[in-house]
Amino acid sequence: QWMGWDAKTSLWLGALVSLSSTMVLLKTLMNQGWLGTLSSKVMVGILIVQDLAVVPLIVLLPMLNNPELGWVSLEIA
Repeated sequence: QWMGWDAKTSLWLGALVSLSSTMVLLKTLMNQGWLGTLSSKVMVGILIVQDLAVVPLIVLLPMLNNPELGWVSLEIA
């Protein structure tokens, strides 16, 4: 209920914020010559997992626009 938003709006905002730009990071790491370091491998790995987590969000977020579906429907999905 932060900023007076309902749960659906908050979920949309969270989904948007969670999206990252893996390609921008890869380009930056290449330009700096840090691509082969352990820390860069960890960062890229985390971002790839985060990118894969977007797939279920892409499936679930359109369901939130349907007023007939509630949180119970999302739990089943």
